[in-house]
Amino acid sequence: MNKIKRNKQDYLQLQQQLIHYKSEISKYKNELASMQNKLLQEQEKTEYYKAVIRTSEQYCIAKEQFEHEILSVQSQLKEAEKHVEKISNQLSIVEEERNDLLKLLKASVTGLLKEKQAADKKIQDLLFEIKEKERLITESKKEQLRIDLLTAERNELLDVSQFLFQSLYEKNVQRQENESVQNEKNASINDPIRAQFSYSIVLPRESDDPVTILGNALMENITEQPLHYPVLCIHIHPHQHVQFSGKIITTKNQNENDFNYNTHSSLEWEYLHPEWRKQIQEKGEYWLKPSEKLSIEPNEKISFEGFHIAFPFDVFDEALVIEGFVYCQEKKEGIPFENKIIIN
Repeated sequence: MNKIKRNKQDYLQLQQQLIHYKSEISKYKNELASMQNKLLQEQEKTEYYKAVIRTSEQYCIAKEQFEHEILSVQSQLKEAEKHVEKISNQLSIVEEERNDLLKLLKASVTGLLKEKQAADKKIQDLLFEIKEKERLITESKKEQLRIDLLTAERNELLDVSQFLFQSLYEKNVQRQENESVQNEKNASINDPIRAQFSYSIVLPRESDDPVTILGNALMENITEQPLHYPVLCIHIHPHQHVQFSGKIITTKNQNENDFNYNTHSSLEWEYLHPEWRKQIQEKGEYWLKPSEKLSIEPNEKISFEGFHIAFPFDVFDEALVIEGFVYCQEKKEGIPFENKIIIN
């Protein structure tokens, strides 16, 4: 913009110089015409003087004076012609500069028009983008409102399902307690070991959180004789999507990342079979044995403490059943636990 403004000022100065030079040319042309008229008059006078004093000395003097004047006028005329030529040359230069400035001004105006068109297009694009963002914001607000409504409905359904789940759980606990009492009576007669689960259920706060069961497997020798080589089997059905972990030590042939960890509790457990992973994947059976204890003394209690079972809230179409069995050399056919963990 500063460059265009400067070009405009130069153009105005050249226009003023052009007007001045044109005025000078007109002035010198008038003077030239006046001198030419004067020359004609002098020529007429000369002719007259020639006729009058052709034979007199005054004629010679007048002739010399006239010729001197003619030479002077011719000299002035040549000077005027040179000055006119110089002014004409300057006028040509000024006109060329004016034409160059006009071209430059035209190019600058064309560039400004193109920039204006590009700016107008950017403004239109920005206006369209703003309208599109406003539309997206409006749709986002509507979607957020719908999400809030669905979230409120989901939370309400979760509260209802949690209430129903808790009710079913309490009924199941009562039923299992009744079964436990009955099994306890039967066990005291037939089986040398009394075994049962003690556990608690942690319900999910959110739909994406899993259901978690925290439990212990309790076993007691109710005979007067030691029971040798005790083995614990925990069977989970269905076992897909279920994660089981507990206080199970690892050996050199076992992977320490397979749902176990080292422990320093009083009774340590380890997997019974080398192919324990295959049994878990195919049957959902976890076969464990005490790592150092080879027998359960009379009236002694042992336990597999602090196992965790986690599974998704809505992945099963049937009840999740967790059963326990105890084996020993004296009872190779196995003794079932007095209660089961059943999640409907």
